[in-house]
Parts: sequence; structure tokens; C-alpha cells
Amino acid sequence: LKPYASLSYALSQITDASSSKIYIVKMSGNFIETSLSFKPWIFIDGQGSSLSITNQVVLDASWSSGGQLFIENISNFDTVSGLDFDFSTFPFSQVNLENLFIGASSSSWSFKGNPSDSAILVIKTIFGTSASTDITIQDCYGGLFFSSFTNANLLVTSTVGGYNYSIISTTIPGLLTVQSNAGANLFSSLNSNTLYGGLVIKSVGAGTLLCIDSGCANLSSLTLDGTGMTYNTDARSTSLTLLNGATEAANVIYRSLSSGITAGITAVNYTPTNPQVDGHLTGIDNAIGGFGTGFLLSSNNLSDVASAATSRTNLGLGTM
Repeated sequence: LKPYASLSYALSQITDASSSKIYIVKMSGNFIETSLSFKPWIFIDGQGSSLSITNQVVLDASWSSGGQLFIENISNFDTVSGLDFDFSTFPFSQVNLENLFIGASSSSWSFKGNPSDSAILVIKTIFGTSASTDITIQDCYGGLFFSSFTNANLLVTSTVGGYNYSIISTTIPGLLTVQSNAGANLFSSLNSNTLYGGLVIKSVGAGTLLCIDSGCANLSSLTLDGTGMTYNTDARSTSLTLLNGATEAANVIYRSLSSGITAGITAVNYTPTNPQVDGHLTGIDNAIGGFGTGFLLSSNNLSDVASAATSRTNLGLGTM
């Protein structure tokens, strides 16, 4: 079998791919495509090749029955007019993107799941130039791992079920926005991310948004917009903005005592700038006060005892 000259032609020749008959297309070289529509059950292994697509990258109509797609190992993945994977009318679908280097001319990427079904999107080790692309992920399950995008938007609009999407060890020079709309429920775990441009947690409607932040670095600002959200964090950002009914006391939970204590607070007056801390400090006072009195009296322990005999008596060892 002779190799095909283009990826688009190779895809057009495969008409019987299915869950029981999966194809893997292996690339070798540098490819320039005018248009490209990815099909389900045809996995793409770039093997370090370069791929540039002039028009917007989309999904083929054969996704109407759902399916899976893996795209990996492309050294220069240049989506000039952007990438738009819209699963909103398709049944269960899964896409895995891994080990891709985004080309300098790439435009925004968009992924949209089906509100009445489910879509899994896993993105891992995706990097780009200093002017990388933006990404929007809507109504999907899965995670974004070890990657870099200029701005990132994680959105949920469906009230069918609670969505779970994690963003871990990812660098975002711009803004990360996590938002639930129209009463939708979203659980998002943020862990070890570098967020230079700040983080916006926004809830629109009567939904529930739980955002767990475990050690995001370089978080310059945090914006809480709306009610019905919980931002559970180990550390407070430099700047906090509250909009549309959001309050720090109601919407922020600090998992460690030191997180809510700022410079200038002393053990004398216990005057925290964060009201969430006050209860913790009161609890500590109560616990210490509940131990009783006289712990440092020589008669109750071995501090400054009069003799070895007294020490033995205090230890319950009897006399010599």
C-alpha cells in the first residue's frame, strides 16, 4: 500500500470505521491542508509531523452516531482558522488530544458537548508559542493537563447533570474563567496551575459551582461573580473582586489556618482581615483553655522538681 499524499485524502478513503473496526493513520512529513474534517474511530498519529489547515477544523457528519477520536504527536499543529469540535447534537463522544505543539498562526479552539448526553474531552501536553491560542470548553467531562493556552474558558450550560472537569498543571498567561449558566452544576478541580492573568469564578442562575483550588501559582487576581458558588482554596490571591452578590464570607473557604491570615496579625489581639479566620482562632483559644490549669507546676510534672524522689512519685513509680 502506497502512502497517501494528504491526510484529508486518507480520511476520505476510510468509509467503514466503527467501534469494532478502528483505523490508525500514521503521518510522516509536512502537510498543508485547505480543509479537514475528522471522522470518528480514525485515530491520528502524527509521529512528529507538521500539519497546517487553512480553514476551520471541524467534525465530519459521520459523528451523528457518536464515537472516539485520538490526535497525537504533531510537532506543529497550525489551525489557522481555528478548531471547532461541536458534539452538541451527537450522542456519547470522546476526544483525546495529546502531545501537540500549536502553530504560531493558530486561532481559537472550541469544544462543545451535548447537553442531553455526554462528551469526554481529555487534553494533555499541548503547548504553543508565547502567543498561543485561546480555548473554550463547554458541557464536557474530562480534564486539561500539563498544557498552555493564552486564555481558557470552562463553561457549563446544561442542567441535565453535574459536570466534572479538572485543569491541572496548566499555564495560562491570560485569564481563566470558570462559569456555570442557567442553573447548571459544575465541579472543577484546579491543581498546580500557573495563572498569570487571574481567575474568574462566575455563576449565572440558580446552579451550583464548586471550584477547588489546590495551590495555583502566580494568581494575580480572583473575581467572584454571582451567588451559588464555593471557591475552596489553600491560598488567597493578591486581589479579590466581588460582583453581583458574591461575598468572601459566603463563597470562599480556606482549607488551612495560615491561608486567611495576612501580615500584621498578632496573637495578642487576633484581628484578621479575613472574617473566615476568626472562627478558627476562637476554636484554638477554646481548645487551649479546655486543657485545664497548672500544667507547668512542679507538683504536676517534672519541671523544677525538688528531688529524684519527687520525680518518681510524679511518674507513679513509687519510692526507692
